[in-house]
Amino acid sequence: MGVATGAGAYEQWGFESAFGSEQSTRNKVFGLDSRISGWAWQNNQIVLSGLNDIQPTKFAYGQNAGRYTVEFVLSNPWIFQMIFDSVATVIGAPDTHTFTPTKAVKSISHEIGMDLTTNQVRVGLGVLMNSLSIRGSIGELIRGSAEMIYGKEKAVGTTLETSIATDDQDFPFTFEHGSVELPNSTVLAEIQSVDMSINQNAELRYGFGSADAVNGIRKRLDVTGRVNLSLTDNVTLGYIKGRAEVATMKLVFSNGLTGDNKKLIELRGTGIGLSEINLGTVEANEVIAQDVNFQWRNTVVYAENNASAVP
Repeated sequence: MGVATGAGAYEQWGFESAFGSEQSTRNKVFGLDSRISGWAWQNNQIVLSGLNDIQPTKFAYGQNAGRYTVEFVLSNPWIFQMIFDSVATVIGAPDTHTFTPTKAVKSISHEIGMDLTTNQVRVGLGVLMNSLSIRGSIGELIRGSAEMIYGKEKAVGTTLETSIATDDQDFPFTFEHGSVELPNSTVLAEIQSVDMSINQNAELRYGFGSADAVNGIRKRLDVTGRVNLSLTDNVTLGYIKGRAEVATMKLVFSNGLTGDNKKLIELRGTGIGLSEINLGTVEANEVIAQDVNFQWRNTVVYAENNASAVP
């Protein structure tokens, strides 16, 4: 093909049975309209200097480390299992999936292929989702952004996948059938946008005998965010002034259908801390908006669709 373009590129991934152990079945994608940015691979080169010389004497090399960001339109719930790694499925119409976090870290093998004169196929092993951001606003798509880290990669291949993985849900979520509930069942009115960050503060671990990462750990799971809404009452201000947790909060994204045709993703939080309210500009004849910052102590992700098991 020559010069690489996104038209000749693809990404697909699968969960590993053990950290860094290649999962050859890579049958999932992040979502619709996915794109990869900021992809860097480094060998942590060390410059050595010597006496009686102003120029570098030699190079040594440290640990391997890679990072990149995947941006996508939210479509399937399987990405949440990278952080909320325990999933319980109940068969029904629709089927339901509940994702909860555990102390164990969940790694993936991630294949990224590019059609070149000499094709380039790279597979990261022991790849961890360090953080996941979900954001959306009125009239827009719900978009995700995942920060990925890894410290092990297969030798570069040249054989492109011929049956590239696709999104099994294939539905772009929007705010049309979405809502923010605080507490649960109490829908906040006039929501204009929401931005949530789920950060597991992952860290790669290295050992003697290899430049590759040998394991990964997760630290405190921080779930924070902000909602922007029109100022209609004193409820949210009362929460901030009350200096106490709100019991529950829920973000709901749905296609508005029922039964086997239903597609729904809910982020459910308990122990909600509301830390700040920030009013926008107060001026004549204009809507007054407010930003409300929150943090969740406990979080699960709940989904409904027509998949009887995680693919």
